[in-house]
Amino acid sequence: MRNWVRCSLCPVLNATVERTCVVPLICVCLCVYLYAGFDGYRDVSTKGFLRNFARGLAPPATGAPDAQANCIARTAPLAAGWCGQPEPLARAVRLGTRVTQNADAAVVWGGAAADILSHVILGVSPSQATRMVIAALQHAARAGTEDNTVQQPTR
Repeated sequence: MRNWVRCSLCPVLNATVERTCVVPLICVCLCVYLYAGFDGYRDVSTKGFLRNFARGLAPPATGAPDAQANCIARTAPLAAGWCGQPEPLARAVRLGTRVTQNADAAVVWGGAAADILSHVILGVSPSQATRMVIAALQHAARAGTEDNTVQQPTR
C-alpha cells in the first residue's frame, strides 16, 4: 500500500504524490513551466501528463507512453541528490520519470543518464563513466534482468 499525500509544495497542481518521492520538486518545476504564462512548445510527455492529470490520475498513471530525451534532461537534480547511492538513485529516477513518461525505455534511458552523471560528480571521467554504464546495461540485458543500476567505482 503506497503512502500518498497531497504535495504541499505545489499549490497550483496540488498533486498527489508518494510521501518519499521526489515528485514535489518536479511539481514545482511543472508549475513554473506550465502555469507562469508559458504559451510555447510542450513536448509529447508533458501534453500526456497534463491530459492524464486533468483526468484525476495519480503517478505513475499520469505518465504518457513516451520515451523521448526529456527523460534524460530531468535527471540532473536526482543524480546530484543521490550521487554515490545507486539503489536510491534508481528508485528516484524510476518514480520521477514515470510522472510524465510512463515507459520502461524512458526509465532505462533516464537511469543511464543519472548513473553517468553520478559517476562524473564522483570524479570519474565522462568517457569512463559512459563505458561503465554501457557495460552494466549490456550485462543486465544478457542476464535478462531489469536492474540498470551501476556499482560505484572503487578508489
